[in-house]
Amino acid sequence: MKSEAVVLASIAVLSMATGAAHAAGPTQAELNSADNDGANWLYVDHDYHGQRYTPRDQITAKNVGDLAPTCSYTFPEKMPGQTAPIVYDGFLYATTAHYTVALDGASCKVLWQSEWKPRDHETFVTHRGAAMKDGKVVRGTADGYLVALDAKTGEELWSRQIAKPSDGYFISMAPLIYDDLVLIGPAGAEFAKQGMGWCLPAERRRARVEVQHGAGSG
Repeated sequence: MKSEAVVLASIAVLSMATGAAHAAGPTQAELNSADNDGANWLYVDHDYHGQRYTPRDQITAKNVGDLAPTCSYTFPEKMPGQTAPIVYDGFLYATTAHYTVALDGASCKVLWQSEWKPRDHETFVTHRGAAMKDGKVVRGTADGYLVALDAKTGEELWSRQIAKPSDGYFISMAPLIYDDLVLIGPAGAEFAKQGMGWCLPAERRRARVEVQHGAGSG
């Protein structure tokens, strides 16, 4: 199995021109209007509505055949890729189960690469993306942690284990960030676990709300 690669095409759907400075965003206003944003891809599904659609019109039925790779990046670990990159202000952020990387969207030059070294048992190793707001890249891990990284440097800002692998849980979904809250739910239905969701302040590690649902024992 080949290492997972991120490939960019010569006719870009998104604006890949690198800005003069690496901005500390996106802001809540930018996330709210993401469905009309053709320059960025601010969430794994593009926007809060989850349409996976960009209003850009450069790619047409006439020129789609001219698309060709211009640069690529290969992650160090070898595993299937199930994640969707985020693009903001000319930079692309992509993930695997253990790696998060920031790339210059025009050249694929690596801005930073962060490796998550598991701190607990990994119930199931898979990953489906990160979220970004106010200069933070937030993602989950297979050993049940929620992690916030500095979007400029990749430095870990905080981490907290919110799901216990010993109980059969792991985190594969991309979080959703709104205002100062990170909303996420761990996976574990494969192991007949009760579903639950977390709502955490993006600036701190402490959980504000935990919601459980699904059938219990008995």
